[in-house]
Amino acid sequence: MKKVLFIDRDGTIIIEPIIDQQVDSYEKLAFLPHVISNLKKITEITDYELVMVTNQDGLGTSSFPEDTFWPAQNKMLEILASEGITFSQIHIDKSFPHENLPTRKPGIGLLTQYFSSEYDLANSYVIGDRLTDVQLAKNLGCQGILIGALEVPSALQSSLALQCEDWNQIFQFFQLPVRKVSHDRNTHETKIHIELNLDGSGKANNQTGLGFFDHMLDQIAKHANMDLSVQVQGDLHIDEHHTIEDTGIALGEAFAKTRLLATPEILTGIDSNVASQVQKLGYITLNENGIERQIAVYEVTLAQGIILERNRVGLRNLLRKYWKDIDAAFIAYHRPETPNWRFTYVSELTGYDADGEFVKIKTEPKRYTYVLGEGESTRTAAERFTAIANKGSKATLDDVKEAFSVEKLSKAFFDEYKKHYDIFCDFMVSKPNIRQTIFNGDEKGIRDFNKKLLGRIV
Repeated sequence: MKKVLFIDRDGTIIIEPIIDQQVDSYEKLAFLPHVISNLKKITEITDYELVMVTNQDGLGTSSFPEDTFWPAQNKMLEILASEGITFSQIHIDKSFPHENLPTRKPGIGLLTQYFSSEYDLANSYVIGDRLTDVQLAKNLGCQGILIGALEVPSALQSSLALQCEDWNQIFQFFQLPVRKVSHDRNTHETKIHIELNLDGSGKANNQTGLGFFDHMLDQIAKHANMDLSVQVQGDLHIDEHHTIEDTGIALGEAFAKTRLLATPEILTGIDSNVASQVQKLGYITLNENGIERQIAVYEVTLAQGIILERNRVGLRNLLRKYWKDIDAAFIAYHRPETPNWRFTYVSELTGYDADGEFVKIKTEPKRYTYVLGEGESTRTAAERFTAIANKGSKATLDDVKEAFSVEKLSKAFFDEYKKHYDIFCDFMVSKPNIRQTIFNGDEKGIRDFNKKLLGRIV
């Protein structure tokens, strides 16, 4: 079944003029920021059919002649097509709002062809900048994506999949694995509708007509911490067999529509002298007060001769161009011939410092990293990672940063470092043959030597 992105035009793809709300000249044609690059990437990583749906008030009348509309419209389509972005259908309603025609959004008069077994509307989306676009999503049985800060009434909340500021966030949304699906399976014996949300909270609404079977389905939702609704109309007057068997099949089909784990992506263009292979394993999403934060996850297989315990800055910068547009990244480095791993957390966020200055806040590669494996102490890492796991969905980027930071150990570490430094220096100064013969009586030379020596040992 085909999935569709029903995309609005003015205010969604191109900027809508404030004065007359008509793009009737080349001078008024301007694209929303990042729309072309992100829409192109969406078409590359998904199989959605693109359909444009737009209201153009009074198009073809004296207030909006068609000969002023089509040049800008065709130029827009030409620019999009040059980037590989094409629409299978373009539906334009030319009526005025007061006419209240069924073809005008949020009416579905122009879209009846999509109500067929050929299309999967439940897993399709309407993208727009007005509440009428969310209402259209509800009328179609789709999910809505709303650009902008409009307040969405409670009656439309269930049809809203994402409210965002720009197309960067829309691309990130489609880049994430599918975690929420709606699925139907109809046979001569049963009619089954399933709503599945892998990122739910254990809510269950299962009505199969079989009490104990409902109870078992409820336990799946509860213990998997996902939301599950299974609604079944079956031929129970004949037997329980069809209801149970078809529900099991439908549930398997619903899970098959999701992606429990993202498919690893092999990255190209990596310096082969440093790494023989780099895989992007997927994303971890954290929710901070309604704001989604993404942590990309990478696995790096190092090339021969690269020392895992060193090169911290170089290894961090190896993937810099890949994670610079996201909130943070986990990077696991290893060499096949050794049992140890370097596990690093990186981020470069922007924010305000203590003086109120807008600055880039980034993790230092020498601090936010662990070496794990044979001969390495893992107690601190284990304790801190366990603390994050215990927070579950309440964990934040600050919690992750704290888990990787060794700042808490710094004072104790440097106190011990200073103690050994003083012992080394006192010993060398007290030995005339060392002080005079090797350092010519230069105590500063002794101190510098011990700093380098301890630095090497550490």
